[in-house]
Amino acid sequence: MSSQWALDRSIVVSESLGGVMQLELNAQEQTLLVMILRERQRELLREIAHADFHEFRRGLQDREVVLESLLHKLTLEAVTPTAA
Repeated sequence: MSSQWALDRSIVVSESLGGVMQLELNAQEQTLLVMILRERQRELLREIAHADFHEFRRGLQDREVVLESLLHKLTLEAVTPTAA
């Protein structure tokens, strides 16, 4: 199959059990998803700052790392073609 460019975005996520999920987003959908994830990231950082228990804070930090990874992939996808 040919490369997909910014107008036809395809995100491929490998799962630890060997499964793969592919999500195709148009530019408007990708922009909205990035906006939602960035807002959630800001909320999560506030939660981390106010968390009293170390284990709870650590769980929030782990979640924020995954969120940051998703945002990186989504924003990188906007400027890089993917092979399908």
